[in-house]
Amino acid sequence: MTKKISRLMIFNRTSHFFLLGLIFPVFSLAILARGANLMQLGLLMGIYSATTLLIELPTGSLADTMGRKRVYLVSQLIRVVFLLMLLLSRSFTSLCLALTLMGISRALSSGSLEAHFIDELYKSKPGLDIQPYMTRLNIAIPMGVGVGSLIGGFLPQLARYFSPDIAEARLYDLNIAVLIAFTLLHIFLTQILVKEKKPEVQGHPLVEGIRQVPAMITSSVNFGMKSPVILLMLGGVLFWGLSISGLEQLWQPRVREILPDPTQTIILGLLSFGYFASSSLGGMFTTSLCRLFKNNYPLVLFIVRLLMGLSFLVLASRVSLVGFTTFYFLTFSFNGMANGPEETVFNDAIPSERRATLLSFSSLFLQVGGLTGSILHGYLAETSSIGLSWTVAAVLLMISSVFYILIPANARERVNDL
Repeated sequence: MTKKISRLMIFNRTSHFFLLGLIFPVFSLAILARGANLMQLGLLMGIYSATTLLIELPTGSLADTMGRKRVYLVSQLIRVVFLLMLLLSRSFTSLCLALTLMGISRALSSGSLEAHFIDELYKSKPGLDIQPYMTRLNIAIPMGVGVGSLIGGFLPQLARYFSPDIAEARLYDLNIAVLIAFTLLHIFLTQILVKEKKPEVQGHPLVEGIRQVPAMITSSVNFGMKSPVILLMLGGVLFWGLSISGLEQLWQPRVREILPDPTQTIILGLLSFGYFASSSLGGMFTTSLCRLFKNNYPLVLFIVRLLMGLSFLVLASRVSLVGFTTFYFLTFSFNGMANGPEETVFNDAIPSERRATLLSFSSLFLQVGGLTGSILHGYLAETSSIGLSWTVAAVLLMISSVFYILIPANARERVNDL
């Protein structure tokens, strides 16, 4: 039973992130091609983060009270609307509206089906250590995004092949159209394959779900604020978002500065695939690394996050494609090593009935960091250089490692008593 749940979780979550890969290699370029500059790109990503931030907790609580699968499917339908609007956008105002919808979709999907699958794992075997299952998931997800990114980087080249005179503003439309089609297929498969016992509510599920949101938020936030483990993990997530937002936002413009021929988007696809393949490769070493440190997950997180920050610092000064590629991949291989232990420590600290809400609470901190980082790094890149922006980001990432070393080594035993 546990293996069956794990396989379905891996398939569904990998499919979800495969879809993101179809647009990931060219997303920033697609926005820039529609007339935005680097500062506006930062503001648009800030709008996305701010929207997610404002509704993150309510939507997480809605998933706990109304049904996680139902809320997730709504998020995917909104994603389709966002993509259609992005396809038609030709002004900064319309891009703002599109990124707002993107933020709503992100908030609704955050922690919803993930919470469902994690609860199913715990139910299948009481006292289960989910670290091996989360590690397998975090090996599969980057590969899914990587394959999607490989395809996503190739699609603009395909569009240019069939239409050599295609305008820059239309170059990435094929990515968006393909993503819309695959998202609709993903909605269909999720509806068929994922089975969920809906929460028992009196009256209409939406009305009752919304009515219960304030109480769920209050109790979950109070629980989180009283847990030292959760608080320290949230601090690490906040600084991670503040740092990595600069890398995710600016790596495509940085590569275009380095490339002799900036129209070679297939390079962006290959780099995106390597990014996620590196994360997956890093995840393959996670279990062995944890055993080396006797499953002291906080210590593992401290070491890996510190090494990731140092690698990012070196990346900030690279001016050749070979140097950029080497440290870009290395940075994300360290990130892949950290995902499994981080999710294990956090989920062990969460009771089932509050899981989606507290996962959204974690995502809320990530979005606060991402919002602040998007504006900060966009400003630094526009007024100074991407290299300076990334140097600041690398230092912030190294600071984030401190939160993990403060978590007690026996966190697994302690959180079970909370």
